[in-house]
Amino acid sequence: MAIAGAASWRRREPEKTVLYRAVQCEWATSLARFDEGERNVPRFCRREVEAFLRCGILAHGFARVWCEGCRHNDVVAFSCKGRGFCPSCGTRRMVDTAAFLVDQVIPDETPVRQWVLSLPYRVRLLCAHDPAALAAVRRIVVRAVSGYYERTAKRLGKSLPRAGAVAFVQRFDSGLRLNVHFHVLWLDGVYSHEPGRGGVEWCEHAQVTDADVAQLVRRVRDRVRRKLQRMGKWPEVGDAVDEEVTPDASDGEQLLLELGSAAVQGVAAQGERAGQRDARVGRGTRDDPFVKGVLCADLDGFSLHAAVRVAAGNRRQLEYLCRYAARPAIAESRLSLL
Repeated sequence: MAIAGAASWRRREPEKTVLYRAVQCEWATSLARFDEGERNVPRFCRREVEAFLRCGILAHGFARVWCEGCRHNDVVAFSCKGRGFCPSCGTRRMVDTAAFLVDQVIPDETPVRQWVLSLPYRVRLLCAHDPAALAAVRRIVVRAVSGYYERTAKRLGKSLPRAGAVAFVQRFDSGLRLNVHFHVLWLDGVYSHEPGRGGVEWCEHAQVTDADVAQLVRRVRDRVRRKLQRMGKWPEVGDAVDEEVTPDASDGEQLLLELGSAAVQGVAAQGERAGQRDARVGRGTRDDPFVKGVLCADLDGFSLHAAVRVAAGNRRQLEYLCRYAARPAIAESRLSLL
Protein backbone atom coordinates (compact mmCIF):
# COMPACT_ATOMS: atom_id res chain seq x y z
CA MET A 1 0.00 0.00 0.00
CA ALA A 2 1.49 3.33 -1.04
CA ILE A 3 0.83 6.44 1.07
CA ALA A 4 1.76 10.06 0.51
CA GLY A 5 3.52 12.16 3.11
CA ALA A 6 4.50 9.14 5.20
CA ALA A 7 7.64 10.82 6.52
CA SER A 8 5.64 13.65 8.18
CA TRP A 9 2.85 11.49 9.62
CA ARG A 10 2.85 10.69 13.33
CA ARG A 11 0.67 8.13 15.05
CA ARG A 12 -2.12 9.37 17.28
CA GLU A 13 -1.47 8.45 20.91
CA PRO A 14 -4.87 8.43 22.67
CA GLU A 15 -3.42 6.82 25.79
CA LYS A 16 -1.72 10.14 26.58
CA THR A 17 -4.87 12.29 26.35
CA VAL A 18 -6.82 13.60 29.33
CA LEU A 19 -10.10 11.98 28.33
CA TYR A 20 -8.61 8.53 27.77
CA ARG A 21 -6.74 8.58 31.07
CA ALA A 22 -9.83 9.69 32.99
CA VAL A 23 -12.10 7.06 31.41
CA GLN A 24 -9.48 4.34 31.77
CA CYS A 25 -9.03 5.09 35.48
CA GLU A 26 -12.70 5.50 36.41
CA TRP A 27 -14.74 3.26 34.08
CA ALA A 28 -14.29 0.00 35.99
CA THR A 29 -14.91 1.82 39.28
CA SER A 30 -18.12 3.34 37.96
CA LEU A 31 -19.40 -0.04 36.76
CA ALA A 32 -18.62 -1.54 40.15
CA ARG A 33 -20.58 1.20 41.91
CA PHE A 34 -23.59 0.64 39.68
CA ASP A 35 -23.37 -3.11 40.24
CA GLU A 36 -23.28 -2.59 44.01
CA GLY A 37 -26.50 -0.62 43.74
CA GLU A 38 -27.99 -3.33 41.51
CA ARG A 39 -28.18 -0.89 38.61
CA ASN A 40 -27.78 -2.20 35.08
CA VAL A 41 -25.71 -0.14 32.63
CA PRO A 42 -27.18 -0.78 29.14
CA ARG A 43 -25.09 -3.00 26.91
CA PHE A 44 -24.76 -0.41 24.16
CA CYS A 45 -23.23 2.05 26.65
CA ARG A 46 -20.66 -0.53 27.71
CA ARG A 47 -19.82 -1.28 24.07
CA GLU A 48 -19.35 2.41 23.24
CA VAL A 49 -16.99 3.09 26.14
CA GLU A 50 -15.01 -0.12 25.74
CA ALA A 51 -14.61 0.52 22.00
CA PHE A 52 -13.31 4.01 22.82
CA LEU A 53 -10.71 2.48 25.17
CA ARG A 54 -9.47 0.31 22.27
CA CYS A 55 -9.55 3.09 19.64
CA GLY A 56 -6.05 3.94 18.39
CA ILE A 57 -4.31 1.46 20.69
CA LEU A 58 -1.86 -0.74 18.78
CA ALA A 59 -2.40 -3.68 21.13
CA HIS A 60 -5.96 -3.99 19.81
CA GLY A 61 -5.02 -4.21 16.13
CA PHE A 62 -3.28 -2.22 13.44
CA ALA A 63 -2.47 -2.10 9.73
CA ARG A 64 1.05 -1.80 8.37
CA VAL A 65 1.47 0.69 5.50
CA TRP A 66 4.36 1.07 3.08
CA CYS A 67 5.46 3.97 0.87
CA GLU A 68 7.12 2.83 -2.35
CA GLY A 69 8.64 6.27 -2.91
CA CYS A 70 10.57 6.86 0.31
CA ARG A 71 10.72 3.19 1.37
CA HIS A 72 9.21 4.11 4.71
CA ASN A 73 6.77 1.88 6.57
CA ASP A 74 4.63 2.48 9.63
CA VAL A 75 1.68 1.08 11.54
CA VAL A 76 -1.82 2.62 11.85
CA ALA A 77 -3.97 1.52 14.77
CA PHE A 78 -7.61 0.59 14.16
CA SER A 79 -10.25 3.13 15.20
CA CYS A 80 -13.58 2.52 16.93
CA LYS A 81 -15.64 4.56 14.41
CA GLY A 82 -17.97 5.34 17.30
CA ARG A 83 -20.72 7.94 17.26
CA GLY A 84 -20.63 8.62 20.99
CA PHE A 85 -17.89 10.63 22.63
CA CYS A 86 -14.69 9.52 20.88
CA PRO A 87 -13.08 12.86 19.89
CA SER A 88 -10.94 11.37 17.13
CA CYS A 89 -13.70 9.47 15.29
CA GLY A 90 -16.16 12.32 15.88
CA THR A 91 -13.72 14.86 14.43
CA ARG A 92 -13.10 12.69 11.37
CA ARG A 93 -16.85 12.44 10.74
CA MET A 94 -17.22 16.20 11.27
CA VAL A 95 -14.54 17.01 8.67
CA ASP A 96 -15.95 14.54 6.13
CA THR A 97 -19.49 15.87 6.57
CA ALA A 98 -18.43 19.51 6.21
CA ALA A 99 -16.38 18.78 3.08
CA PHE A 100 -19.29 16.88 1.51
CA LEU A 101 -21.76 19.70 2.18
CA VAL A 102 -19.44 22.42 0.83
CA ASP A 103 -18.26 20.48 -2.23
CA GLN A 104 -21.42 18.68 -3.32
CA VAL A 105 -24.56 19.99 -1.58
CA ILE A 106 -24.67 23.74 -0.92
CA PRO A 107 -24.59 25.88 -4.10
CA ASP A 108 -21.87 28.51 -4.42
CA GLU A 109 -24.25 31.37 -5.25
CA THR A 110 -26.35 31.06 -2.08
CA PRO A 111 -25.69 32.65 1.33
CA VAL A 112 -26.31 30.37 4.32
CA ARG A 113 -27.89 31.27 7.65
CA GLN A 114 -27.71 29.14 10.77
CA TRP A 115 -30.88 28.80 12.88
CA VAL A 116 -30.45 27.26 16.33
CA LEU A 117 -33.43 26.02 18.37
CA SER A 118 -33.03 25.20 22.07
CA LEU A 119 -35.75 23.48 24.10
CA PRO A 120 -37.15 23.60 27.66
CA TYR A 121 -35.64 21.14 30.13
CA ARG A 122 -38.51 18.68 30.04
CA VAL A 123 -38.71 18.63 26.25
CA ARG A 124 -34.93 18.13 26.08
CA LEU A 125 -35.17 15.04 28.27
CA LEU A 126 -38.12 13.70 26.31
CA CYS A 127 -36.33 14.15 22.97
CA ALA A 128 -33.13 12.63 24.35
CA HIS A 129 -34.89 9.33 25.05
CA ASP A 130 -37.76 9.29 22.53
CA PRO A 131 -36.76 9.19 18.83
CA ALA A 132 -40.36 9.80 17.69
CA ALA A 133 -40.63 13.00 19.74
CA LEU A 134 -37.21 14.14 18.53
CA ALA A 135 -38.19 13.60 14.88
CA ALA A 136 -41.48 15.45 15.39
CA VAL A 137 -39.77 18.51 16.89
CA ARG A 138 -37.18 18.53 14.11
CA ARG A 139 -39.89 18.45 11.43
CA ILE A 140 -41.73 21.30 13.12
CA VAL A 141 -38.73 23.67 13.20
CA VAL A 142 -37.77 22.82 9.59
CA ARG A 143 -41.32 23.41 8.33
CA ALA A 144 -41.74 26.61 10.36
CA VAL A 145 -38.60 28.34 9.08
CA SER A 146 -39.01 26.99 5.53
CA GLY A 147 -42.56 28.33 5.54
CA TYR A 148 -41.25 31.74 6.64
CA TYR A 149 -38.85 31.90 3.68
CA GLU A 150 -41.44 30.65 1.17
CA ARG A 151 -44.24 32.98 2.34
CA THR A 152 -41.90 35.96 2.08
CA ALA A 153 -40.98 34.98 -1.48
CA LYS A 154 -44.63 34.55 -2.47
CA ARG A 155 -45.39 38.08 -1.27
CA LEU A 156 -42.70 39.24 -3.69
CA GLY A 157 -44.47 37.46 -6.55
CA LYS A 158 -42.19 34.43 -6.79
CA SER A 159 -43.91 31.28 -8.04
CA LEU A 160 -43.45 27.85 -6.41
CA PRO A 161 -40.69 28.97 -3.99
CA ARG A 162 -38.79 26.19 -2.24
CA ALA A 163 -36.38 26.54 0.70
CA GLY A 164 -33.50 24.17 1.45
CA ALA A 165 -31.87 23.19 4.73
CA VAL A 166 -29.56 20.69 6.42
CA ALA A 167 -30.46 19.88 10.05
CA PHE A 168 -28.07 18.67 12.76
CA VAL A 169 -29.18 17.37 16.17
CA GLN A 170 -26.73 18.24 18.94
CA ARG A 171 -27.09 16.49 22.30
CA PHE A 172 -24.66 18.49 24.43
CA ASP A 173 -23.67 22.00 25.44
CA SER A 174 -20.30 23.56 26.16
CA GLY A 175 -20.37 22.15 29.71
CA LEU A 176 -21.10 18.61 28.41
CA ARG A 177 -24.58 18.68 29.93
CA LEU A 178 -27.34 16.82 28.09
CA ASN A 179 -28.88 19.52 25.93
CA VAL A 180 -30.75 18.31 22.86
CA HIS A 181 -31.00 21.20 20.40
CA PHE A 182 -30.95 21.77 16.65
CA HIS A 183 -28.47 23.52 14.37
CA VAL A 184 -30.09 23.97 10.95
CA LEU A 185 -28.23 25.51 8.00
CA TRP A 186 -30.69 27.21 5.65
CA LEU A 187 -30.08 28.67 2.25
CA ASP A 188 -30.86 32.32 3.05
CA GLY A 189 -33.52 32.58 0.37
CA VAL A 190 -35.47 30.31 -1.97
CA TYR A 191 -35.37 28.80 -5.43
CA SER A 192 -38.46 29.65 -7.47
CA HIS A 193 -39.78 28.14 -10.70
CA GLU A 194 -40.48 30.66 -13.43
CA PRO A 195 -43.22 29.41 -15.79
CA GLY A 196 -42.15 29.37 -19.42
CA ARG A 197 -38.42 29.57 -18.66
CA GLY A 198 -37.92 25.90 -17.98
CA GLY A 199 -35.64 26.38 -14.98
CA VAL A 200 -35.30 27.80 -11.50
CA GLU A 201 -34.22 31.19 -10.21
CA TRP A 202 -32.37 31.93 -6.99
CA CYS A 203 -34.09 34.59 -4.88
CA GLU A 204 -32.06 35.87 -1.90
CA HIS A 205 -33.94 36.77 1.27
CA ALA A 206 -33.76 40.49 2.01
CA GLN A 207 -33.39 40.57 5.79
CA VAL A 208 -34.33 38.66 8.94
CA THR A 209 -35.57 40.90 11.77
CA ASP A 210 -35.96 40.47 15.52
CA ALA A 211 -39.74 40.50 15.02
CA ASP A 212 -39.46 37.61 12.56
CA VAL A 213 -37.47 35.52 15.04
CA ALA A 214 -39.90 36.33 17.88
CA GLN A 215 -42.87 35.33 15.73
CA LEU A 216 -41.18 32.10 14.65
CA VAL A 217 -40.25 31.03 18.19
CA ARG A 218 -43.88 31.49 19.25
CA ARG A 219 -45.03 29.45 16.25
CA VAL A 220 -42.55 26.67 17.03
CA ARG A 221 -43.55 26.59 20.70
CA ASP A 222 -47.26 26.33 19.89
CA ARG A 223 -46.75 23.64 17.24
CA VAL A 224 -44.47 21.55 19.46
CA ARG A 225 -46.98 21.69 22.30
CA ARG A 226 -49.89 20.67 20.08
CA LYS A 227 -47.93 17.86 18.43
CA LEU A 228 -46.63 16.37 21.66
CA GLN A 229 -50.08 16.63 23.25
CA ARG A 230 -51.58 14.71 20.33
CA MET A 231 -48.83 12.10 20.77
CA GLY A 232 -49.61 11.92 24.48
CA LYS A 233 -46.06 13.00 25.33
CA TRP A 234 -46.33 16.63 26.39
CA PRO A 235 -44.71 16.82 29.88
CA GLU A 236 -46.53 18.49 32.73
CA VAL A 237 -45.48 22.00 33.70
CA GLY A 238 -42.88 22.13 36.45
CA ASP A 239 -39.23 22.71 37.18
CA ALA A 240 -38.17 19.19 38.09
CA VAL A 241 -37.50 16.66 35.39
CA ASP A 242 -36.58 13.64 37.49
CA GLU A 243 -39.86 11.72 37.13
CA GLU A 244 -40.02 8.81 34.74
CA VAL A 245 -40.63 9.71 31.11
CA THR A 246 -41.61 6.14 30.28
CA PRO A 247 -43.33 4.27 33.14
CA ASP A 248 -42.51 0.84 31.70
CA ALA A 249 -38.78 1.54 31.23
CA SER A 250 -36.36 -1.28 31.97
CA ASP A 251 -33.74 -0.96 34.69
CA GLY A 252 -31.05 0.09 32.22
CA GLU A 253 -33.35 2.61 30.53
CA GLN A 254 -34.41 3.99 33.90
CA LEU A 255 -30.76 4.50 34.86
CA LEU A 256 -30.19 6.46 31.65
CA LEU A 257 -33.29 8.55 32.38
CA GLU A 258 -32.00 9.42 35.84
CA LEU A 259 -28.54 10.29 34.53
CA GLY A 260 -30.07 12.25 31.65
CA SER A 261 -32.35 14.16 34.02
CA ALA A 262 -29.36 15.18 36.14
CA ALA A 263 -27.36 16.14 33.05
CA VAL A 264 -30.19 18.28 31.65
CA GLN A 265 -30.47 20.22 34.92
CA GLY A 266 -26.72 20.56 35.47
CA VAL A 267 -26.90 18.47 38.66
CA ALA A 268 -24.30 15.94 39.79
CA ALA A 269 -25.88 12.46 39.64
CA GLN A 270 -23.20 10.46 41.44
CA GLY A 271 -20.33 10.91 43.87
CA GLU A 272 -19.75 13.34 46.72
CA ARG A 273 -21.55 16.20 44.93
CA ALA A 274 -24.68 14.18 44.10
CA GLY A 275 -27.68 16.49 43.92
CA GLN A 276 -25.67 19.71 43.85
CA ARG A 277 -26.27 22.13 40.98
CA ASP A 278 -23.78 23.90 38.78
CA ALA A 279 -23.84 27.68 39.00
CA ARG A 280 -26.21 29.02 36.34
CA VAL A 281 -27.58 32.40 35.31
CA GLY A 282 -31.12 32.33 33.92
CA ARG A 283 -34.51 34.01 33.78
CA GLY A 284 -38.11 33.13 34.49
CA THR A 285 -40.87 32.41 32.00
CA ARG A 286 -42.59 35.38 30.36
CA ASP A 287 -45.78 35.63 28.34
CA ASP A 288 -44.08 37.39 25.43
CA PRO A 289 -40.92 36.37 23.55
CA PHE A 290 -37.84 37.76 25.26
CA VAL A 291 -35.28 39.14 22.80
CA LYS A 292 -31.94 38.15 24.32
CA GLY A 293 -29.75 39.62 21.60
CA VAL A 294 -29.58 40.31 17.90
CA LEU A 295 -31.92 37.88 16.11
CA CYS A 296 -32.35 35.79 19.25
CA ALA A 297 -35.68 35.29 21.05
CA ASP A 298 -36.83 33.13 23.97
CA LEU A 299 -40.33 32.03 24.97
CA ASP A 300 -41.15 29.53 27.73
CA GLY A 301 -37.79 27.81 27.35
CA PHE A 302 -37.91 27.67 23.54
CA SER A 303 -35.01 29.73 22.23
CA LEU A 304 -34.38 30.58 18.57
CA HIS A 305 -31.17 32.19 17.30
CA ALA A 306 -30.51 33.29 13.70
CA ALA A 307 -27.67 35.82 13.84
CA VAL A 308 -24.97 33.71 12.13
CA ARG A 309 -24.84 34.13 8.34
CA VAL A 310 -22.23 33.26 5.72
CA ALA A 311 -22.15 35.33 2.52
CA ALA A 312 -22.40 33.66 -0.88
CA GLY A 313 -19.08 32.43 -2.25
CA ASN A 314 -17.29 32.36 1.12
CA ARG A 315 -16.60 28.63 1.02
CA ARG A 316 -13.93 28.66 3.73
CA GLN A 317 -16.26 30.31 6.26
CA LEU A 318 -19.06 28.01 5.17
CA GLU A 319 -16.92 24.96 5.89
CA TYR A 320 -16.13 26.32 9.35
CA LEU A 321 -19.86 26.74 9.99
CA CYS A 322 -20.61 23.20 8.78
CA ARG A 323 -17.90 21.86 11.06
CA TYR A 324 -19.37 23.77 13.98
CA ALA A 325 -22.84 22.32 13.36
CA ALA A 326 -21.46 18.78 12.96
CA ARG A 327 -18.88 18.94 15.76
CA PRO A 328 -18.42 16.04 18.22
CA ALA A 329 -19.36 16.32 21.87
CA ILE A 330 -15.83 16.62 23.26
CA ALA A 331 -12.86 18.66 22.08
CA GLU A 332 -9.59 17.37 23.53
CA SER A 333 -8.06 20.86 23.46
CA ARG A 334 -10.66 22.08 25.98
CA LEU A 335 -9.96 19.38 28.58
CA SER A 336 -7.46 19.60 31.41
CA LEU A 337 -6.73 17.29 34.32
CA LEU A 338 -7.26 18.93 37.71
